[in-house]
Amino acid sequence: MSNQSALEQLAQAQGLYITGLYPLAKEEFTKVLTSDPNNFEALVFRAYTHIKLNSFADALKDAEAAVNLNSNKSEGLIVKGNPQFKA
Repeated sequence: MSNQSALEQLAQAQGLYITGLYPLAKEEFTKVLTSDPNNFEALVFRAYTHIKLNSFADALKDAEAAVNLNSNKSEGLIVKGNPQFKA
């Protein structure tokens, strides 16, 4: 997958999330992560998607992976806190 198509796929997944189509968004974020497992934004958004789908254990896994990738970005830390309070 080229960088441009990866960016387009990420944007498509984010659009699905924003419109509330969470199961489809999860599938698209998973596709992005299959081709780019270190995509911080895809991990954070998929974590939020898992929260919307009440899959808190999966959300925590993605959030922890995001924090492990880049602990300097607050998004990973913020999303990591959400499922811990709901699980």
